[in-house]
Amino acid sequence: MRVLQERQFYRIGGTKPLPLEARILAATNRRLDEEVAAGPQPIHDEAARILAALRTTYGNKSAAARLLGISRGTLYNRLKALGLSEADWKGEQRQDSRTKTNPHHKGRE
Repeated sequence: MRVLQERQFYRIGGTKPLPLEARILAATNRRLDEEVAAGPQPIHDEAARILAALRTTYGNKSAAARLLGISRGTLYNRLKALGLSEADWKGEQRQDSRTKTNPHHKGRE
């Protein structure tokens, strides 16, 4: 990032700054104008979206990342930053599977 801001860099082991002229091209499949208008998402909304994707994909992180439109590495970083663990989405799966097999199951009360 510093290279882009200062428009110069040092070679490894070098002592003289070298000028840099670069342009960055970025792309996304998201509607950025809509996301900017909606404002920042609260953390609990992000956690809920991630957990829903993981439950939908039965804990498959690669598939969940694709569903969310992010890389698997980004998903791992978000899980760590939000303090989410496997128990957060696997516990719900077990409860859902019990409910599906026994429609009269009311869960813990």
